[in-house]
Parts: sequence; structure tokens; C-alpha cells
Amino acid sequence: MNAETIHQEQIEAIIQAVGVANRPVCLHSSLRSFGYVAGGASAVIDAFLAVGCTLLTPTFSWGFAMPPPVEKRIAQNGWDYDNYLGPTGGIGRIFSPNTKEID
Repeated sequence: MNAETIHQEQIEAIIQAVGVANRPVCLHSSLRSFGYVAGGASAVIDAFLAVGCTLLTPTFSWGFAMPPPVEKRIAQNGWDYDNYLGPTGGIGRIFSPNTKEID
């Protein structure tokens, strides 16, 4: 497989071309879809920041997971809340930038 190396400048140009510069962007943490990026994850992040984006990066941390409130549970989503409520480690917890925990 002959994969082309992607550079930060190319990512910046694409961000501008698709019209998301200077906007909040939710970026998945997997870089696989970018291909090989010179400079790795730092180059991807720097590209978004260089064109004025605010990056939202979900972590899907199980330490703060909790089931949805009763009134927001979808009846036909393939989940039996009566049998298993789901992950409950996050009930009563608040995540903040000062949280030192990593899971």
C-alpha cells in the first residue's frame, strides 16, 4: 500500500475548503481516517487551531458514565433498563479540568 503523507498545511486547506474554519469542531480521537500525518496527532490539532477552530474531543470516559434519566430513555433502543441500568460510575460525579483521574 502506497499511502501519501499528509501535512499540516494540507489539513488547514481542507478545513478552510469545507467551511469549518473559525468554528467549533468535534474531532474523533482516531487518526486512522487521516492516513499518515507528518507530525502525528499534534499536527492535526495544530492545523485546526491554526485556522481558528475550537476542538471538542469526546473521551467517552467510563469513570463518569451514567444511564440517561428515566424520562429520556428510548423505549425501543434494544436496552432493558429493568434488567441492567448500565454504567453508573458517574452518578453524582462532576468532571472538570482539575480532575486528575484517567481511566
